[in-house]
Amino acid sequence: MVSTTHGEGLAAECAWVGTRDYSAQLAVPAAAEFIQRETGGLEALRRFNHNSAVAMGNLLANEWGTVCGAPAEMATAMVMVGLPSILNVRSFDEGLQLRTRLRNEFQLEVPLHHVLEEDQVDADRVAKIPCLTAYARLFHQIYHNKKDDLEFQDAIKSVARECTDM
Repeated sequence: MVSTTHGEGLAAECAWVGTRDYSAQLAVPAAAEFIQRETGGLEALRRFNHNSAVAMGNLLANEWGTVCGAPAEMATAMVMVGLPSILNVRSFDEGLQLRTRLRNEFQLEVPLHHVLEEDQVDADRVAKIPCLTAYARLFHQIYHNKKDDLEFQDAIKSVARECTDM
């Protein structure tokens, strides 16, 4: 919203955005001290999040008989894990329905991505998994714990059991 700087040029007109809450900026020193104290520094935190995300992805992929969407060295604090083929997510809308069900029934928020055949560029690796149709995008941060991973694993098992009962 341009105010008293109207007509002074784009930079001047956008320099003041009005009343601002500076509390986030004031919290930076405390956040930096927390990261140093709790994890040993930013690099140690990055390494911890990476290792935890990869371990979680491998655990779920092994449990479900699928694969992670990329090699561990390409992951940061996030991994893509193939969902069990029994779920047979055949479209974007079916992936969205499953995501909504996970949110409403299990209180889990997990982005799901439908896999189009033309997107499966690593045919040899994907060929080992019959009907791999969707991936879950999972992340790890310092506040995340093993219980969260197991809740997601159990929710997918529950939905998969229903698919086998049909």
